[in-house]
Amino acid sequence: MLNQLSKKVADYLGLDEIPIEFGKIEDDSILITKGIPKIVINEKYNGNYLECAKSITHEYRHAFQIYWIAVMSDDPLAKIWKEELSRVVNTTTDEYECQAIEIDAFAFTQTYLGREGIQAYNEVKEEMYEYLLEQNAKKLQKSNSCTNFYIVLIYKCGL
Repeated sequence: MLNQLSKKVADYLGLDEIPIEFGKIEDDSILITKGIPKIVINEKYNGNYLECAKSITHEYRHAFQIYWIAVMSDDPLAKIWKEELSRVVNTTTDEYECQAIEIDAFAFTQTYLGREGIQAYNEVKEEMYEYLLEQNAKKLQKSNSCTNFYIVLIYKCGL
């Protein structure tokens, strides 16, 4: 079932499939981009379809973000994502969850899996998009592109 989901998400995002494996990692999952790309899911989720589905979908979205940065380098959203991907933020801090790349990945996961009939998250953290607007307001206001605001709209409107 995980391979089927992986293929569906990859096709949906227009990406090649990424190998998936389980491992001893601190986070729930991680996208490895050095060497041969792969998604590593925390071994504690082996056999837990919901957690694996969330991890796969979330990490594929990060792969899509990297692709978007490469092909749409002048897009204001791509610039924000590139800036955030260039720095390391501790995954246990509020700052981590409030990054545009993470909000986008969580929103995509919730939306995509929701359309598949899977409830990914029980609640939406409003402080995530509030923080995003506060921290990136100047960057977002400089752009004529409304694509910058879709992250917030997904969360506010449940799209």
